[in-house]
Amino acid sequence: MLIHLKEPEHYLQVEKIFNDIRKESKPKIVTWKQITELPTTHWKSTKVGGAGYAQALMQFANSEPWSPMGQEEYMQSIKDGKQPFALSQDMRVRLENSGDNRFFHGAKCRWLIDEWKENGWYSYPQACVTKRGTLWFHPGAIRQYALAVGEMYEQEIVLWDCWDSKELFPDTPILEFPEYRNIFSVKRNQWVDTKGYDSEGMQHFGAKPILEWHVDEDRPNFYLTARRYQEEIFNYKKPKLYGDPDTYEYVECFAEGHKHYECLEIHMKHGKTFGRNQANQIFKIPFEDKEWECDDFFIRKTF
Repeated sequence: MLIHLKEPEHYLQVEKIFNDIRKESKPKIVTWKQITELPTTHWKSTKVGGAGYAQALMQFANSEPWSPMGQEEYMQSIKDGKQPFALSQDMRVRLENSGDNRFFHGAKCRWLIDEWKENGWYSYPQACVTKRGTLWFHPGAIRQYALAVGEMYEQEIVLWDCWDSKELFPDTPILEFPEYRNIFSVKRNQWVDTKGYDSEGMQHFGAKPILEWHVDEDRPNFYLTARRYQEEIFNYKKPKLYGDPDTYEYVECFAEGHKHYECLEIHMKHGKTFGRNQANQIFKIPFEDKEWECDDFFIRKTF
């Protein structure tokens, strides 16, 4: 059941459901640091997932340019915080392609990292504990990868600590509704999705009923970040790797051969290979720098 939050009675409806389930489903505020201190069996998918989006940024850097509308209209959409209808329609079709979809979410992850550093996030990540005891982040699932790559240890998270076996954070107080509602008090369209509460047979990710509070996304800025990745980091080309990938899956991320090719060059340091941990560093490359390095490699832009 979706509850679109437009009138006071809609908030009262959400409050009633929240109070019906809070003692059993146990919504709490925890930090990313607290989650990383849990056994990795609870959150291991978060540790590896971000690298897949970094891989997509490299693999599909040479795709059709993002933000296809006239630049003036597009930049105005960013100021307004909303995308024009035509752009919305175009992007909906484009995101049906799996490669474009992965590239978009990789760019979104980078935007979230930069935005967190500069301004903080306009809504908290949300998670619940599944019947298996693992964590499921939704909505805003991409935020979990931004949390990991950006090392956002102090960022707070809404966690429905609802595992049947035991509470993950037994000493953390259960939220009251006013505190829960205030987490999402921004001027954007919002709606709440009930999971496992109603009788409509909707999928429910938590071990017990939960609420997912949705806030409209800042998509024009995500598209702009995608365009900037193509233009300012990759020059609309796959990067070149000087060194070896540690698994075959990363071969497709790089251009073949080392002939003159104006692009991003990744030079592995002695004894290092390019794999999952190195892929996550792609989120940290400055847009404006021609050269940059991390522990495992250094980059050079030859354009």
